[in-house]
Amino acid sequence: RGGKFRNMRDLPENVLYPDKWVAPWDFNEPPPLANQSTIREIKFRIQDKVSKLMKNYTVSNPTETDLGKLLKQNPSDTYAYAMQNFSRVKNKIDNMEYRSCPPRKELLRSHPFYFLLGRRLSAFTPEVLEIIGIPIGSEPSQTRSFEGSHYRNYDEQGVSLCFEADGKGTMRLAMVTTYLHHSRFQKYTRPLPHNLTSAAIGPDIVKMFGEPDEKRGGRFPIIIVYKRWGFVINLIGQDWKDLENPIKSIGFFRPIVWGDGIVEEGGKG
Repeated sequence: RGGKFRNMRDLPENVLYPDKWVAPWDFNEPPPLANQSTIREIKFRIQDKVSKLMKNYTVSNPTETDLGKLLKQNPSDTYAYAMQNFSRVKNKIDNMEYRSCPPRKELLRSHPFYFLLGRRLSAFTPEVLEIIGIPIGSEPSQTRSFEGSHYRNYDEQGVSLCFEADGKGTMRLAMVTTYLHHSRFQKYTRPLPHNLTSAAIGPDIVKMFGEPDEKRGGRFPIIIVYKRWGFVINLIGQDWKDLENPIKSIGFFRPIVWGDGIVEEGGKG
């Protein structure tokens, strides 16, 4: 993390040279299952969190109504949101196949997007932007600033950069969004992290990465989030039954350690 790069040669080879980008493993096959100790730890943390959320309730077998009350009481709690459908989550705890995830340090060095996350806005010189597919001399097609955030859109290259203020007010790269099927943005053509492609559809993603950490859709276009892997996928359509629903865009962010360290442990599976 820091300001401008002192020397472009200081960057890792897999960041400087696209032909040396290396995925953590061969994504033609699903990632291995997490080892049993990791799975037990994940289940323990989920159940412990649920117990803490339910401590104000006296019922021994909470119903969806009880959990709905809990959700209204603390709507920002993602665990409470997940627990809205108790039977589904219980099944998830008991039967879900937890996919192993590479250590976060490996993920952050596996692709230029991840490597550049957290860098100051001032670090994004033309030479650095060229690494992610923005030719030297290109100007943003649109810039937008809000309180605590700044966006730079490059329509012709199919990419958008989102910067957010840190605790000291310094703008740092928080997300890189690539567009694959969009009416305004051209299609992003550089290789994506994890060997993701524009041809991928929902079932392909779930097969490769397991069930997402968050899913939204139905009345609105579908969104699926993989916090441990550090990406969010926006689909064009809103019908869950549409198995050919194409990907509109993919946003990449710093992987979030789910379960206080599970990301790192998952890489041992």
